[in-house]
Amino acid sequence: MGRLTPREQETFLLLAEGLSNEAMAQRLHVSERTVRAHVAAVMEKLELGSRLTACLASYTFLTERRSDARPGELDKSRS
Repeated sequence: MGRLTPREQETFLLLAEGLSNEAMAQRLHVSERTVRAHVAAVMEKLELGSRLTACLASYTFLTERRSDARPGELDKSRS
Protein backbone atom coordinates (compact mmCIF):
# COMPACT_ATOMS: atom_id res chain seq x y z
CA MET A 1 0.00 0.00 0.00
CA GLY A 2 3.01 2.26 0.30
CA ARG A 3 2.87 3.07 -3.41
CA LEU A 4 -0.57 4.65 -3.06
CA THR A 5 -1.28 8.27 -2.22
CA PRO A 6 -3.25 8.88 0.99
CA ARG A 7 -6.47 9.39 -1.00
CA GLU A 8 -5.84 6.25 -3.06
CA GLN A 9 -5.33 4.37 0.21
CA GLU A 10 -8.71 5.61 1.47
CA THR A 11 -10.30 4.54 -1.81
CA PHE A 12 -8.60 1.13 -1.62
CA LEU A 13 -9.98 0.55 1.88
CA LEU A 14 -13.50 1.57 0.81
CA LEU A 15 -13.37 -1.02 -1.98
CA ALA A 16 -13.54 -3.72 0.72
CA GLU A 17 -17.05 -2.51 1.54
CA GLY A 18 -18.24 -3.12 -2.01
CA LEU A 19 -19.42 0.47 -2.36
CA SER A 20 -20.37 1.99 -5.69
CA ASN A 21 -18.38 4.91 -7.08
CA GLU A 22 -21.28 7.16 -6.13
CA ALA A 23 -21.26 5.95 -2.51
CA MET A 24 -17.49 6.32 -2.25
CA ALA A 25 -17.71 9.82 -3.73
CA GLN A 26 -20.21 10.81 -1.06
CA ARG A 27 -18.03 9.40 1.71
CA LEU A 28 -14.89 11.09 0.41
CA HIS A 29 -16.67 14.33 -0.54
CA VAL A 30 -15.40 14.19 -4.13
CA SER A 31 -16.96 13.62 -7.54
CA GLU A 32 -17.63 10.18 -9.02
CA ARG A 33 -15.11 11.02 -11.73
CA THR A 34 -12.45 11.53 -9.07
CA VAL A 35 -13.32 8.19 -7.47
CA ARG A 36 -13.04 6.47 -10.86
CA ALA A 37 -9.58 8.01 -11.26
CA HIS A 38 -8.52 6.85 -7.80
CA VAL A 39 -9.84 3.32 -8.40
CA ALA A 40 -8.02 3.18 -11.74
CA ALA A 41 -4.78 4.38 -10.11
CA VAL A 42 -5.11 1.80 -7.33
CA MET A 43 -5.69 -0.98 -9.83
CA GLU A 44 -2.73 0.10 -11.96
CA LYS A 45 -0.28 0.61 -9.09
CA LEU A 46 -1.20 -2.67 -7.39
CA GLU A 47 -1.43 -4.51 -10.73
CA LEU A 48 -5.01 -5.63 -10.14
CA GLY A 49 -6.85 -6.68 -13.27
CA SER A 50 -10.41 -5.90 -12.25
CA ARG A 51 -12.46 -4.01 -9.72
CA LEU A 52 -13.53 -7.33 -8.18
CA THR A 53 -9.89 -8.28 -7.68
CA ALA A 54 -9.29 -4.85 -6.10
CA CYS A 55 -12.24 -5.37 -3.74
CA LEU A 56 -10.96 -8.80 -2.72
CA ALA A 57 -7.42 -7.48 -2.23
CA SER A 58 -8.74 -4.68 -0.03
CA TYR A 59 -10.89 -7.07 2.00
CA THR A 60 -7.95 -9.46 2.43
CA PHE A 61 -5.67 -6.60 3.49
CA LEU A 62 -8.15 -5.43 6.12
CA THR A 63 -8.81 -8.95 7.39
CA GLU A 64 -5.11 -9.70 7.77
CA ARG A 65 -4.47 -6.33 9.42
CA ARG A 66 -7.23 -7.01 11.94
CA SER A 67 -5.93 -10.49 12.75
CA ASP A 68 -2.43 -9.07 13.34
CA ALA A 69 -3.67 -6.28 15.64
CA ARG A 70 -3.76 -6.56 19.39
CA PRO A 71 -7.20 -6.25 21.01
CA GLY A 72 -8.38 -2.63 20.86
CA GLU A 73 -5.51 -1.49 18.64
CA LEU A 74 -7.62 -0.77 15.56
CA ASP A 75 -10.27 1.00 17.63
CA LYS A 76 -7.66 3.47 18.91
CA SER A 77 -6.46 4.27 15.39
CA ARG A 78 -9.99 5.22 14.31
CA SER A 79 -10.37 7.86 17.05
